[in-house]
Amino acid sequence: MDVSENTRNLSLADAPVAHAGQPGEKEMLYLSHFDVNYAPLIAPWVQTERELTWLAPGTAPPLTTEKVIAWGKPGGRRFLFWKAGSPAPIGYAELNNMSERPDQMWIGHFLVDPVHRGHRHGTRLAQTLVAMAFSRLAARDVLLVVFPDNAAAIRCYHRAGMTPMGHERKFFEATGRQHVFLRMGIGATRFRALVAAGQLPADPLPLCSVPQSSR
Repeated sequence: MDVSENTRNLSLADAPVAHAGQPGEKEMLYLSHFDVNYAPLIAPWVQTERELTWLAPGTAPPLTTEKVIAWGKPGGRRFLFWKAGSPAPIGYAELNNMSERPDQMWIGHFLVDPVHRGHRHGTRLAQTLVAMAFSRLAARDVLLVVFPDNAAAIRCYHRAGMTPMGHERKFFEATGRQHVFLRMGIGATRFRALVAAGQLPADPLPLCSVPQSSR
């Protein structure tokens, strides 16, 4: 989900270093740029209204192909996450600059196919977005917000080196109420320390073309 704009003045440069963990990779994993032809496959990954609220509280249920396509913003970075040999992507996420602070980036609409959950693929996707932000895009901070009761997502982001920064509230018309979010993030200094300690990958997964056989 998207991070609130009121995080733009926060820096994580002095956050303490803690072990983030990194799963051993037994499979070839990579990214491609988002292709609208896969939006019909992504929409069914969200199986309940609660999952949709966790993912995108600003999106009214049910999640449809058109709504997935509409998540994109001008100049935004949208990615599909692939496992070699798979005929379809196994994940989707966005990595965009904060509108008023281009050196700060946010991770949004972070989603893994339910069939591929429980294998730490989400961890690897989060790690590669963090590595891309710092190693390729000169980010100072990477931020996001998550529901405090979404324990699996919080564990995933922690394994990508992100730490809690506090809570915030925001009202959404799609749900008709105000929600409390946990803000998490990682700064460039922390990222470099975790890389040096062997706890995070220094470079993102390769960015490849969509497999021709899956189009």
